[in-house]
Amino acid sequence: MKVRFVIDTILVDVPGGIDYKPIGVWAVDGERPPTGFDFKYLPGNPEREEFANIVAERIVEIGAPTLPDGFLVYHQASYPSHIGTFGGIYEGDYPSVPACCDSVLQLIEQNKLSTLGVGT
Repeated sequence: MKVRFVIDTILVDVPGGIDYKPIGVWAVDGERPPTGFDFKYLPGNPEREEFANIVAERIVEIGAPTLPDGFLVYHQASYPSHIGTFGGIYEGDYPSVPACCDSVLQLIEQNKLSTLGVGT
């Protein structure tokens, strides 16, 4: 199944300045409009995980049968860059949306996002 996803990052201090560190992933199925949403985060990022939970709970609360077609684009554009950013939107083939999140989070843990064509 086609799955679209974004990498969530936080700003971190590095020698000589600041950089973005990947900490999580948001994913939706490839349907138009998308019907499935999931997210996963590395341990130690409760604020970001709570924000994603609020978004998910709101979707359930309103009983939305689908997500807006621009769901990832909206969240990508509305994220305050002083706390981090969502990277580009990527697409890949995965058995499911949760499987995509698991796979991408594993790559984040192993610092291997470049295998997805994600520059880090």
